[in-house]
Amino acid sequence: MAHRLLRQLLPTLHSFVIRWVGLILWRACFAALHLMLDLVDWRPSIWHVTLQTGQSSRSYRQDIADAAIHALRPLLRADGEYPIPSVADRRLWVTRTGRLLLATVLAETSICTMAVADRSVGAQKLWHMIHKGVETATDPESPPRAPWCAARIEPGFSSHLDDREWLADFQRCLAWTWIESLPGRRLLSRR
Repeated sequence: MAHRLLRQLLPTLHSFVIRWVGLILWRACFAALHLMLDLVDWRPSIWHVTLQTGQSSRSYRQDIADAAIHALRPLLRADGEYPIPSVADRRLWVTRTGRLLLATVLAETSICTMAVADRSVGAQKLWHMIHKGVETATDPESPPRAPWCAARIEPGFSSHLDDREWLADFQRCLAWTWIESLPGRRLLSRR
């Protein structure tokens, strides 16, 4: 009797097990696919790092408006000091060396210094330079893989805490503007 009952239930049980195993395998494959896509993300990106906190994230070109790139482009044409568009009483001091950029946001004092490296050539030296004289959570010996934008918060920032509302976005926009201004990098523009 038990044998006959087992014969009747076996096809149903077999079908149930096959469905569950299939569902588990499907979910595992789907999770693995997501993991692989995240590891092999070919969208143009920059590592954006804040030195004092160690916080880092990817900044994607598609997240930066073309209008922002266009508005910031004049600030990077030559070394010097420029007013920051749409931000009253803030200036940007720009120093360019080859494919490297060092820029400081100023009010009456320095608020934030940014360094941008689009390739590994010279990036280690720039990474060391932006770490000098300040306590950081990042390792001065280990820059992120280029391209990157490093932000160092200056002591004057404490008097201008409202600037945090726009400063991180400005850093990413300026970094993308710099990288797109370099020879051979036009292909990154937004589509």
